[in-house]
Formats: sequence, C-alpha cells, structure tokens
Amino acid sequence: MGWGPPKVVLVDAAGLTTSATAYSSGDQLGTEITLPDVAGATAGFGIITGISLIDDGDILLSTEIYVFSDTTTEAADNAAAAWSDADAVKIVPGFPLVMPAPIDVGGVRVAGLGNLWIPFQSGSGHDDLFVDVVTRSAHTFFTAADDVHLRFSIIQYS
Repeated sequence: MGWGPPKVVLVDAAGLTTSATAYSSGDQLGTEITLPDVAGATAGFGIITGISLIDDGDILLSTEIYVFSDTTTEAADNAAAAWSDADAVKIVPGFPLVMPAPIDVGGVRVAGLGNLWIPFQSGSGHDDLFVDVVTRSAHTFFTAADDVHLRFSIIQYS
C-alpha cells in the first residue's frame, strides 16, 4: 500500500437546461456527475488537491461544488438543490466548496481552487466519487447540455 501518482480527472456536466428556463440562485446544475476510478481501490482512499471549473457557455458567476462518497438523490436540473438526511452524511468532509468567481477569458469562463488537501474514502462497492454543482447566482440557460466541465486533481492511496 502507498501513495499513487497524481491523477487528473476531467468530467462533463450532463442534463443542463438548454431551453427558455433561466436558473435561480441555489439551483442544481445538471445531474450528478461520477468521478470514475479516483480511489486507489474499492472503498479506497485519496486526496483532492485541486478543482477547476470550465464554463463553455460563458455565463456562470458563482458556484458551489459538492462531493459525495456514494450516489445521492439530487434535485432535478434547474430546481432548488436539496438532499435528504441519508444523503447528507455521504458528503466528503471539506465540502461544499465555494468556487471563486470564474474569469471570462473570451467565450469561456474558468475558475479554480488549488493547494487543497481534502482526504476522501469512496463508498463500499466502488472506487468513485460523485459531484453536484449548484449555482449561487441567477443566470440564463446553457447552449449545450454539457457546457460545464470539471477537472479534479487527485492523489490515490492504495
């Protein structure tokens, strides 16, 4: 057993609203996202060292990132984010994280948090984590259902 090499996992949001319904502050952005194979083994361990958010839609202003050790029953896209008591205990300690305001870099916005040291253990039966993104500002709908991307920097322990 020991520390593995650093790993970067890129995942795309899915199910973002692409029609006429704007988002309100506190709404769920898309569906829950799986971070695959991030723990060193089933019910394994690791450290989250960084998170980047890329917004191809160029519309996000403020977001929160929630990371869970097992799947949850999240709110529907574009509905007020809410979790049950049973799901709330699955949150990885250290989350939620408020992402800094994304910087507009010409047609896309990016935000990032580095120098993190957030230990985690995946749930039993898998080596994944599960992510939900919540907007903290009202904004228009997206152009594509996968306009939001997340990059997680991870160190695995197995």
